[in-house]
Amino acid sequence: MRIIAGTAHGQMIKAPAGRSTRPTTDRVREAIFSALTPFLAEAKVLDAFAGSGALGLEALSRGAAQAVFCEQARAAQAVIKENLQRTRLDKQAVLLGGPAEQQLARLAGERPAFDIVLLDPPYNKGMIAKIEPLLLAEGFLAADALVMLETAAKEPELLVDARWQLLKSRVYGDTAVYYWELID
Repeated sequence: MRIIAGTAHGQMIKAPAGRSTRPTTDRVREAIFSALTPFLAEAKVLDAFAGSGALGLEALSRGAAQAVFCEQARAAQAVIKENLQRTRLDKQAVLLGGPAEQQLARLAGERPAFDIVLLDPPYNKGMIAKIEPLLLAEGFLAADALVMLETAAKEPELLVDARWQLLKSRVYGDTAVYYWELID
């Protein structure tokens, strides 16, 4: 894998060994960031279920001011640290270890006002239902924040609260990508 664009363009990044993570392909990542690039300048980004950290790294490379990575697996955490150092984006990053729902609950209390949330949970595990209320906590999202959700095309787990507005969706083979905005 590699960083597609920005200050770390072309830098190779690692993925955790084994099948416990499912890295977003370069093709899908390129499509995601083509949609998100206009919103990245100086953005505060959350990469939940970070895996290799590829999504958050791409956001930082393309101009995000800060990225918070949440990852439960220790092996994946080590890979994220290595990828951050390799791309020299580590000064703009915070890595939180442990289950995403626990880390997001802790963050919700801090009112982080994320501009962009990148969600790529394990497919078909019910994770979106667990974290959706945390995304809706007051102060968790900035005004006009965007939430990108990558999920299985055949069995998508979607944000269901009536306050979400689906802005765009695309299917890339077995993967579906959704862009959401919170409306008042």
